Amino acid sequence: MVEISILPWDQVDIHELAEVGRSAFYASRGRQVMGITVEGFERWLTSLKYDEPPQCIQVRSSGRLAGWLMLFIHDSTRIEINPQLLGGHPLVPPQGEAGEVLVSLLRKAKEYVSETGYTRLEMRYGRSGEHERYHEFFRSHYEAEGFTYITETAHMELRVKGLEVEVTPLPSEYEFKPLFDFDADTLFKLYSDVFYTSQVSRFFTQSQEERLAYFKGEFNRKLKYNKDTTLALQKGEQLIGFSLVRPTLGGRNCHLSLLGVHPDFRRQGLGKGLLQLILSRSSEQRIRDMSLSCEPNNTPAFNLFTSHGFKEEHREKEYFWSPRSGSS
Repeated sequence: MVEISILPWDQVDIHELAEVGRSAFYASRGRQVMGITVEGFERWLTSLKYDEPPQCIQVRSSGRLAGWLMLFIHDSTRIEINPQLLGGHPLVPPQGEAGEVLVSLLRKAKEYVSETGYTRLEMRYGRSGEHERYHEFFRSHYEAEGFTYITETAHMELRVKGLEVEVTPLPSEYEFKPLFDFDADTLFKLYSDVFYTSQVSRFFTQSQEERLAYFKGEFNRKLKYNKDTTLALQKGEQLIGFSLVRPTLGGRNCHLSLLGVHPDFRRQGLGKGLLQLILSRSSEQRIRDMSLSCEPNNTPAFNLFTSHGFKEEHREKEYFWSPRSGSS
């Protein structure tokens, strides 16, 4: 018999979470995590940054913590289970009632989303070295609990420091400007036009409300961004392309969050030219590494990035659940 509770993040016992979390990581990845200590896990949990405090769902068996997950609030519609270095899966060490613990965590998460008015519960998981049997254990429970598989995403990186990039010049009628010189309505119109005609699976599982919330989070002018590589591409008065680059890990690395070209202007080398300009300017700024995420099924984008030297680091599987689906 298990007991379940949900607590604000600032009321949890971080050390207890770290002990269980480290045990769960070791079970899933074996010797891959020999260097992860409870103390290191605890320091990472303590250093987390967020705009809205997360919630923590805990399951106890005979008073002992048997598993937990973080509900990370991204925007007004979207919550993610255990983002970033927490690995995506609920943290459940192998034990006799592991399946019951996992189901209890997932159902409580769905209940929280439904009761608080959010419309989307997401998870992204999958790192190199993870045991296939561990994947199957979680996957079967996710699908039994009504989570829908979206896609597989490749996390890619490129060493930019010292990179020499030949930038293909664009015709004179094209002009680059700072992205945030344009108002939000204009940018959202371009964002929608780009992704309505793309091969990005996530976009097509979102409602219009969720797309707008996601856009507002990504195009938040208050967040740090690289001004020289966060660009808009114009032809005359028409906005036809964009890039959004954010600093990471102290500013010497960066993440290419978004890059797109209007469907009427594709297959003209504009995306290639935009990417080359980003890489050239990043190298001049002595950026060390650039990362990005791309669906391999999005063949044009994936081929563009690999042709410019981006290498896969790992892939993640993406699932979501929505109370609109009607599943319990």
